[in-house]
Amino acid sequence: MKTIDFNTHLFRCSQLGKLMVGVSPALTSNQENELKELKEKVLTGKITEKQIIKLGDLLRKRDEKPEISKSVETHLSDIHKGFFMKRDRHISNKFTEKGIRVEEKSITLYSDVKNTLFVKNQKHYSDRFKKGTPDNVQKKVRDMKSSWSLDTFPMYEKAIQNKDYIWQLYGYMDLTKIYESELVYALIDTPTNIIVDELRRLDWKQGIFDLNGNVNEDRIPLVVETVQNMIYTEQGLDEFCQQSTSIQKEWFTDFFEIPKELRIKVFELEYSKEPIQSLHEQITICRERLNGLTVEIFNHLFPDFAA
Repeated sequence: MKTIDFNTHLFRCSQLGKLMVGVSPALTSNQENELKELKEKVLTGKITEKQIIKLGDLLRKRDEKPEISKSVETHLSDIHKGFFMKRDRHISNKFTEKGIRVEEKSITLYSDVKNTLFVKNQKHYSDRFKKGTPDNVQKKVRDMKSSWSLDTFPMYEKAIQNKDYIWQLYGYMDLTKIYESELVYALIDTPTNIIVDELRRLDWKQGIFDLNGNVNEDRIPLVVETVQNMIYTEQGLDEFCQQSTSIQKEWFTDFFEIPKELRIKVFELEYSKEPIQSLHEQITICRERLNGLTVEIFNHLFPDFAA
């Protein structure tokens, strides 16, 4: 049996957030300075009871060895299973399918809104801990996210809500040594076949179509609502209705084309060394756990040898 060694395993930047669930960040620069000052106060004997408690908290936070959470344990088990069984796992669903299909259109829309030509990055980056391919690396690192529908587009959010995306950007910035980044959400018309699949799913629950494949009259409002939540331009609606044999353009009497400026949402994130320090420490722990899973499998396969 070939030995599987994870001591140099590189994690994809898209995975980093899953490794960091339950991990407390390292001390910030301000906390490091505060710790230094409190230590000096101890030496001089001029430290209050409250400051002693604070000193203890900072020391514990600095020295404690992170434990792997149940969520991280599950993710590592999935990684190990794929490597050990030689079964690569590619997650694919309707959300990722749309993202892949409209990626170039997302970059084009962002270029149009910013009046700057952005091009898809093709360069792969890696270091001793991680690897990744940012979508764009022109002065800033950029990762494009194509929203599934209007409902999922973060039009009013003030900060990045998905921590996985934050860690992904930290990873990209550390790899590229570009210390500013943007998470760019784009609202792009959904490809026709994906909308059709969505209507079929809805048909199973709501009975949209009759036996001849035509839309039941009492379900037309539901079809219009569904399609309008996935198409945002007049051109996109025209193309969809032309390709459809059952949906008519005249049903969309109050269709509103969303201006391109409102179909882009940008969140900025700057580099910080403390999260990267915690990340690299956690990766070391995760590698040890992956090697431990190899030992567990070996002991299961060869119990007499293990004994």
